[in-house]
Amino acid sequence: MSEKHAMTFWISLAIMLLFLFISPYQRGLFNGLGMTFEKPILTWLVFGSVLLLVLAINLFYQWKLESKNSFLSLFIWLMPLTFIISTFGAASSHMAWLMVVINVLYATMFACAAQFGKSILGVKLIEIGVVASGYVIVIFGFLNWFGDASLFGIMNWSEVPGQVSKVYSNAVWVDSNGPRLTSVFQYPNTYAGYLIALLISGAFLITRTRRLSIVAVNALLLVPILLSFMLTLSRGAYVIIPVVLLLVLPFLGLFRQLLMMIYLAVTGITMLIVLNKVSEPGITIAQSGYNAELASSGWLTLLAAALLSAALITVIHYFAGIKLEEAVSRKLRFKFAQLVLPAALVVFGAIGAYLVLTNSPVLKVLPENIHTRIANINFEQHSVLERGTFYVDALKAFKDYPVFGAGGGAWGAVYEKYQNNPYLSRQAHSFFIQHLLDVGLVGILVLLVLLIAVYYRYIRSYVAQSAKDRETHFVFYIVSVALLLHSAIDFDLSFVYIGAVLFLCLGALVAGTTAKPLTVQTKTQDQIMRFEKIYPAVLVIVSLICIFASLRQINGTSQFQQAQAGLQQQKPFNEIMASLDKALSASPGNPTYLLQKGALLLQAYEQTKSESYYTQAQEVVALAKKYEPFNRNVFEQEYSLALKKNDLIKAEQIAEEGLKLIPWEINLYDRLIALNYQLGEQARAAGNSEANKRYWDKAEDIYAQVLDRQSQLEKLPTGQAQGRAFNVSANMASALGQMRFIRGDYANAEEVLAVGVRDTSDENLNRTATRWLLAAQQKQNKLDQALFDQLIAKDPAEKQNVEAIVSGNF
Repeated sequence: MSEKHAMTFWISLAIMLLFLFISPYQRGLFNGLGMTFEKPILTWLVFGSVLLLVLAINLFYQWKLESKNSFLSLFIWLMPLTFIISTFGAASSHMAWLMVVINVLYATMFACAAQFGKSILGVKLIEIGVVASGYVIVIFGFLNWFGDASLFGIMNWSEVPGQVSKVYSNAVWVDSNGPRLTSVFQYPNTYAGYLIALLISGAFLITRTRRLSIVAVNALLLVPILLSFMLTLSRGAYVIIPVVLLLVLPFLGLFRQLLMMIYLAVTGITMLIVLNKVSEPGITIAQSGYNAELASSGWLTLLAAALLSAALITVIHYFAGIKLEEAVSRKLRFKFAQLVLPAALVVFGAIGAYLVLTNSPVLKVLPENIHTRIANINFEQHSVLERGTFYVDALKAFKDYPVFGAGGGAWGAVYEKYQNNPYLSRQAHSFFIQHLLDVGLVGILVLLVLLIAVYYRYIRSYVAQSAKDRETHFVFYIVSVALLLHSAIDFDLSFVYIGAVLFLCLGALVAGTTAKPLTVQTKTQDQIMRFEKIYPAVLVIVSLICIFASLRQINGTSQFQQAQAGLQQQKPFNEIMASLDKALSASPGNPTYLLQKGALLLQAYEQTKSESYYTQAQEVVALAKKYEPFNRNVFEQEYSLALKKNDLIKAEQIAEEGLKLIPWEINLYDRLIALNYQLGEQARAAGNSEANKRYWDKAEDIYAQVLDRQSQLEKLPTGQAQGRAFNVSANMASALGQMRFIRGDYANAEEVLAVGVRDTSDENLNRTATRWLLAAQQKQNKLDQALFDQLIAKDPAEKQNVEAIVSGNF
């Protein structure tokens, strides 16, 4: 290894290992489509860009376009390219840009692993980094499960300045199912998918080695991993794990398969013995606060189980895995031997599915919360139904952006326009569906071609290699398959850390693939040699652009935080605006910055009535609308601008535009009905009967849409949650009731006003609806005396108010 190669090798490996061991403790670098998630991502994107620069320097001296594998290191760059193309006309310009740089990081990880994973040392270090960092995450999860991850008071995990927390935020996530372990990811399903990769990788690493120290270390973590897996309560992961095993086992000889299943069985039995004793302390601590006695009991149980399981596995491996392997393997050689155990696994899986679907008493050995979750696995459960709805809705959106997609973060931007019912989910719960919407057919084809090429070439090479050579990169196959399978049914790859690990493993698979050298003519060889210098030069340019862009974004974030601090400290308006302008200079399309500036200008206008502030606010909102056409907060600010001028016609137009973007937002129907009632009433007062009829007919049409959508919600499957409320409000009922009363339609006025009377959330609106309902009843020569008495009891003057309405003095 040359000195230059050695330097770039060690710098690259150091950056990758730092990323693997440090970055996950910032929410797994979750791309939550919001300001609070961006700064950690941007910080590590700078590191990733530096890594790309170092890689490019290495490639100047080391890279050769000498085999088909070299083309995969080029092909990976089509992924960020598809995201760049999708930024033109993106649903969210800011998120589209962020996804471009994130995919540059993924491509960098892939290319680095493909380059440095060719050497024995390189692949060992990458493998250790992937697996060992996962083991640390598992231990960290249990530190939080037992209520103290402060490491003897060294770490403070509070996200609020001045406060102290011994536990990582939402490392134990409490929902309707009880406490669920999430570790660094703050989302149990993603953690469960990640644990599948660690569990099977750990078991494989034991079967691969003859060194008992390595066996013991990996075996020691199997029980904690499996316990963590159970404590996530992730039903999807419970279903996925046997599928991953089925995709892994056929690559191993029958004897290795038997060893792996024995080790997993020992781990599983040990886990079941201690599951209650580990589960209960964590549940109690999560619900009632830290308890040293419970925590100590849990730790001792966990440690004893891990040591017992590790000792058994080490003993078994010494006598069966080392001494008997060659002898037994010779006797077990027969055609299709490698398929025997996978076939048996299918049979046992079918039995397990039967036990689950029939809610067998066998399941009652599990803790109640885990038993309940497993017993509820079926295709009618809400999570399955809701995911199905997300996927169908995403395909509706895809039809409007079929070729190049709607840009990174598209689902979070547009889903409310296409949703079947008013759910809230800024994640499509499927990496492939989300990727399809982000980058369209072109982008999904690039991804699929990449995956097919990587796995096809790796599997083909695996079959051709000797037993010793084929095992060096197999961990990367296990991890990548597990992550890809689980991400098909959840948003695991919205965690940048998970995405980076996935592409690191895919790149390492390329490094583990043997390929014949390319044979080319002399003239073509000259062209190739020139390209071999152009490629790293391009990567240098890309890395510098990404470093500069990421640093600008980080500076913008700092300026915005400075503006926020200025607001809290009540600093001068101009000083706060100066910080905001600097933030916008760094990131012109950032919706958070634009909306904050717009809100401050609106406040300034309210206080001073200066038209200059109003005009500036209009310009800011127009700019925000250009960059973020689907952002509901931008719409709200535009609507507020119209109301500030009491421009009801403009407000009605804006609300109607908003309804096209968010058709399940009941407040928009409420506003539109109220606005059309007011505009119609103004027209009636002015003697313009044509305009009056037009506005009030429109209000009735909008109300009919509300009723139609309510009927759609009634048709949802029993197990599927509706999402946000979608009910006729007192304000809506009052406006419609008054409108119908004035038109002389007293029976229908009474019908809709009765809805408003039942809504007691707003006393004034309730009283108004009651007043008009009683008047409508009197017009029909009837009266709800009890309701009338209740109204008069609240305010005797209401009697005259009702009489005035009856007599036509509205």
